[in-house]
Amino acid sequence: MRGAARRLITSVIAVCAFAAPARAQTSGYLDIDGAWVAPWDAGVHHGLAMSVAPAIRHDWRRFSLASEGAATVSDPTHSFLQNTVTGSVRSSEWRRINFEGALVAGGLAYHSDGFRTIGTENVPIARRLFQLQARGRADLALEKWGFSLTTTAGENYGGAVRQPWGVEAGMTRELGRVLLYAAARADRFREYDTVRVYEPGTGDPIYASYALSGAPTIEEYRTVQPLLTMTAGGTVAIGRAELTSELGVQQGRRLVDPARPRLRQAWRELIASMAATYRVAPRVLVRLGAGVYPTDYIRQLPRGKFISIGLRLERGRRQPVDWYLPPEVPAFRIDTIPGGARAIRVRAPRALKVEISGDFTDWTPLPMRRVKGGEWEAVLPIAPGTYRVSVRVDGSPWSAPPGLIAVADEFNGEVGLIVIR
Repeated sequence: MRGAARRLITSVIAVCAFAAPARAQTSGYLDIDGAWVAPWDAGVHHGLAMSVAPAIRHDWRRFSLASEGAATVSDPTHSFLQNTVTGSVRSSEWRRINFEGALVAGGLAYHSDGFRTIGTENVPIARRLFQLQARGRADLALEKWGFSLTTTAGENYGGAVRQPWGVEAGMTRELGRVLLYAAARADRFREYDTVRVYEPGTGDPIYASYALSGAPTIEEYRTVQPLLTMTAGGTVAIGRAELTSELGVQQGRRLVDPARPRLRQAWRELIASMAATYRVAPRVLVRLGAGVYPTDYIRQLPRGKFISIGLRLERGRRQPVDWYLPPEVPAFRIDTIPGGARAIRVRAPRALKVEISGDFTDWTPLPMRRVKGGEWEAVLPIAPGTYRVSVRVDGSPWSAPPGLIAVADEFNGEVGLIVIR
């Protein structure tokens, strides 16, 4: 009776699934970090900072909507709040190439009396900034190689940077548990000094975000040569941990005097970082990081160095820790043991939790037991026959076990077929 009822419900769901779009998935995380930050500029505050960064993402078959925010406070006079909303649409694969288009809207509120430095010149940090951006991306996957090309264009409202656009080319190479990557990006934007204020009596120019009473001001546009950013790095997966290191450089040329267009100042800034993550529970990661970061010219935040420690709390579908998602399941087998029972074994050395379900469990998820050698095991009385089966690792979506013939099920997913003799 129970099996007949399940078949009836399954048939109804299958008809609905045929007429309806694929089931959407929602995921998200919350980062809580503490950091010691020391900007290079002497006039900018440095010290301890606390950051809370929530993110949520909703995926349909071809569309995604994501929101990422951050609130950072170091003291009552230095804090910022930001949020970015991204809507994207993906194409079907064409000759191993996937295309994606996106619209991005973001806002930033920064409370500080600091300046950022371009070359030897100090410019006020933007207090309010709203960004609109269009982005196109193409990805090509070739076995262990990956290539990407991304273009962006948009407009900023507030601050000194206007009409930014850029292009980025990236490459990845998988070597077992190591991922190597490199990227080069060229940006170009117009920079607008909102106010230049001359000190009354001395004639010396100073910068401010507002005009002083009685002081003459000059408004002017400044065009920055393409900003070039080059980075390279690697990620290695070791059990539940991942280590990532990156090294790069950001360089460009800045117009020093609008009256002398040929007079430009070259500058260069270092990019270097190391980060480690460790999954202490299926949805909890500990994160450590340190490095040197360059000036953020779009958001107008100054360069500096940092040391950080924090937690990431995940919900819904597992979030990627850099590139490694999800833990691999490189082997699956069913052995007959004395007494006639079947031992189902899955190899997943990085997993914290493995579950199995199938016809032989009436599709009830069954937790597996960790055994030696990175394997997980479940012992069940299973009669000879043909069965459908699926596995789930650390709460990720159910999937067909590796090595089995994968077929679509009535829930818009995949199951594996296995014959037990």
